[in-house]
Amino acid sequence: MTQPASNESAPLPRCCPTHPDLATLTEHLVHNYRRLPTHAIVDTVWQAHTATDIVGLSTADRLETVELITRYQLEVLARYHEESATAG
Repeated sequence: MTQPASNESAPLPRCCPTHPDLATLTEHLVHNYRRLPTHAIVDTVWQAHTATDIVGLSTADRLETVELITRYQLEVLARYHEESATAG
C-alpha cells in the first residue's frame, strides 16, 4: 500500500456541495458508486446515519457528516472489490 506524499489527505470527491435530504444523498451515491451493489450503499448510508444519531448535529451538519462517513467507507469497499476482481 502506498503512503500519501504528505500528512494531508486528499478530500473525498463530492457530487454536490450539499444534499437536501438523505434520500437525495443516497440516490447520488448509488449513481456515483455504480460498481457496488445498491444494498451495500443503502446499508452504509443507514449505518452512518444511525452513528450520527447521538451527536446532536443540525440537519445540514448531520447530512454532511453522513456523506463523509459513507463516501469514505464506499471508497474502501470499492477498492476492495477492485482488488478482489483483479486477484481472482
